[in-house]
Amino acid sequence: MESAIPQQIRAELGQILSNLVLGDNEIRRSAEKVLNDKWLASQPEILLLALAEFSRQSPDAHMRAFAAILLRRLIFRPPLHPVPSPHPHQALAASKITIYDHLSEATRGNLETILLDALKEERDQSALKGVTETVCELAVGSFERKRPFPELLNTASQLANSGDPMHRESAFRIFTNVPHLLWDQNPQQVVAVLESALKSTEQVSVRHAALKACAVYLSSNDPGLQSQTVGLMYPVLVVSLFICSLGWS
Repeated sequence: MESAIPQQIRAELGQILSNLVLGDNEIRRSAEKVLNDKWLASQPEILLLALAEFSRQSPDAHMRAFAAILLRRLIFRPPLHPVPSPHPHQALAASKITIYDHLSEATRGNLETILLDALKEERDQSALKGVTETVCELAVGSFERKRPFPELLNTASQLANSGDPMHRESAFRIFTNVPHLLWDQNPQQVVAVLESALKSTEQVSVRHAALKACAVYLSSNDPGLQSQTVGLMYPVLVVSLFICSLGWS
């Protein structure tokens, strides 16, 4: 995917990100001021797209993780310069508006595409965790606004069947934080995926993540769903006891 950010801007923002992680307080505060005053206040779309690209393309894994975390912290913040409303009820509604709500639909779509690509491509555990958490928060915010995010299910399903344990763990983290992805699917298919992960002999972290996804999935109040998930009960119990024996929570 071709970058939507000119190289000069990428270089400037890359330097700002580098300064934000320095131990020098003065340099870091200066970088924060430029980030807020020049970019977040007046060019938030460019800033957020650049952060998404850094989270996918930066050659440094720590920078990829940091860019993803910073994107997550910024996108649902209130605008720095909100437009005041003369009407009290509109003012109350406006107080809940975030930077995300001011983004164009094209920018939202580009952010999703870049981050999903980052999910599929990432091989560093820390960076993958950062991108996964950002994607989850983006999805929750999108669904809260009745905005679909259909590509997420496809990507999460691919990750759940990946040969990489880190990617399988990432998929179950997504299902845990965005349970509607599972609730809206055929229960038999969901149970098969979760049961397979619980019964596998792969890394404990994958089974642990699958266990958490099961807990959220089984919390549904739909009686029809509960009657079709009986097959999960025994593997859930077995994995739960094993996880407890390790001192995990």
